[in-house]
Amino acid sequence: MKKMVLLVLAFCLILNEICFASNFEVQIDYNLSNKLEYEANAMYEVKLLSNEFKKNIETETFNEELYNKLDLFIKKYKTSLSSLTALQMIAGMCFWPATYDLYSQKGEQILDFITSNYSDYAHGKIAFIAKATALAQKGMKTEAIRLQEDKYEVILSIEKDKNFQYFIDEMNLKNTDDEYLMAGYYNLLGSIYLDIKDNQNASINLNKVIKQYPNIYYAKISQEMLKTIK
Repeated sequence: MKKMVLLVLAFCLILNEICFASNFEVQIDYNLSNKLEYEANAMYEVKLLSNEFKKNIETETFNEELYNKLDLFIKKYKTSLSSLTALQMIAGMCFWPATYDLYSQKGEQILDFITSNYSDYAHGKIAFIAKATALAQKGMKTEAIRLQEDKYEVILSIEKDKNFQYFIDEMNLKNTDDEYLMAGYYNLLGSIYLDIKDNQNASINLNKVIKQYPNIYYAKISQEMLKTIK
């Protein structure tokens, strides 16, 4: 009887946790300024939040405490581009595996908000790739390919976008393979084509990674993917 009581209590605790998690509200539209610029104070603060974000990646779980910090940051800096960096961190957490079912829809809505309102900014260009990744993850491979190819010129322009370097700095990604966004773009496109058995286009995109970015991790995994093509 005692064991049964403990099991019931445990079930109630789990149920309460699930209910709490599902009721946690993620904000989408922060009514940010139409024109955003970098501010030194905001950049410094968001870099600290980025460190917390990177530490939490290993948990693969939406972190409500970090979300609250990012939420307050965005509300504080409504004219700063750093708020888009914070918003993208929130979107990133929404897609983490352990809490994917609870928050992925919110993540998609955040990416839609960024691409709809700030597509000319580096963050908007990054968000297009993130949206394609989300579509592919849901099995919408054709839609993911169409989005990437339709926005190719927009995404490609990020290589000349000085604000992209600010983003890299804020996310503490300097001197990492993540500086090479187009390598990630071609690798993602190649992997999706591989999934739908379009080996020709998969090979074209994966070889672009290897030829244009031979010394980074994306090139290594692209080579491994090419080996699966017969």
